[in-house]
Amino acid sequence: MKRRLFNFVCAGSLLVSIITAGVWLRSIWVGDVFEFAARPIPPPAGPRPPPKSSSWSRQLSIRSGRGALQVHWASRWRDDSDQRTAPHSGYKTTPPAFAILRHPPIPEAIDDAWSFAGVQHFDRPRAIKRYGGGLSIVPGLSYLTIPYWSVVFIGALPALVRTARRFTRAGRFLPGHCVACGYDLRATPERCPECGTEAKPRRTAGATA
Repeated sequence: MKRRLFNFVCAGSLLVSIITAGVWLRSIWVGDVFEFAARPIPPPAGPRPPPKSSSWSRQLSIRSGRGALQVHWASRWRDDSDQRTAPHSGYKTTPPAFAILRHPPIPEAIDDAWSFAGVQHFDRPRAIKRYGGGLSIVPGLSYLTIPYWSVVFIGALPALVRTARRFTRAGRFLPGHCVACGYDLRATPERCPECGTEAKPRRTAGATA
């Protein structure tokens, strides 16, 4: 039962790895953006409340491009009287360079950002700040970027472990023994009575086809 479960996990993870490799190749030439319907959120605390004709909304999008997958959250302010600023949902293609966002070049603009082995996280909270005699609206932005190569490697790892174990076991035991568990097959040369593995006779150097 454990062996069948492990084989099922290996097959599933290998399938995920193959599909991810295909999406990885596509992301080199084509950027994909999936945007989901925005939901309204209350305005942030600030020097004074925003105009009554404005509102805040948070939108989720999933982006693919430049060899990476990115989950993106954006909190935006919009003028309800201007339909051009209305949040939208749907799917679109774009050049890979425009699909994936990167850390801003100004360190002072980063509130929470880190990067490790190609995985990147960025978080900037929304705010309303006073500059001089006016107000500045800072939209919120958060995203998590995962490179496709890491998903391909993790997905293929169980299959690689299984293949390595099989070759190691096959070369570890003497002829006439089970290639899976090493049980002596002289009494039952067709099938191993210990683990049930079908015996495969090995050819010797002097054997003929």
